[in-house]
Amino acid sequence: MMIDTADIVDLSIASLWEIAIKLKLGKLLFQGSYETIVSAIDSSDIFILPISFADTVQVRNLQLLRTQ
Repeated sequence: MMIDTADIVDLSIASLWEIAIKLKLGKLLFQGSYETIVSAIDSSDIFILPISFADTVQVRNLQLLRTQ
């Protein structure tokens, strides 16, 4: 399903964190100011999902893929 036709769109706060890191490292280009993202999110009715301690517990239980 495409975001523009979805009834509900969720965005993890972790994704925004990653975008900020990539911008800082110069690995991502963004036209405009990063700070304008929040107004775009608000005007698009996108729900930002928080990260809770329980989420971090679940991450500890994930099986990690090992690369050589």
